[in-house]
Amino acid sequence: MPEKAKERVAFNTEALLASYLGEKGGGIVRDVLKRVQRGELIWKESGKIKGRRASSLADALATATAKVLNAELLTGSDEEFENLEIEVVRIRKKGR
Repeated sequence: MPEKAKERVAFNTEALLASYLGEKGGGIVRDVLKRVQRGELIWKESGKIKGRRASSLADALATATAKVLNAELLTGSDEEFENLEIEVVRIRKKGR
């Protein structure tokens, strides 16, 4: 796997068939496909969150990332991260 993956990826038939048939190198193709799919899911979810809540795009992206990756969201004392479908870990209390 390349050390730094590119933002855009193209696959030729051999790579896709290696993945589909479980051949040598197919795991690399599957890993890249999963990364691309997660990225698309994160953007779609952030759009939904932004449409439902009064939050910045950055906060919507952070929330969507945590939701799609089933991860904790670390934040300060920001109130916009209350009542979400994710686990929020606050590093500060309100007023500090």
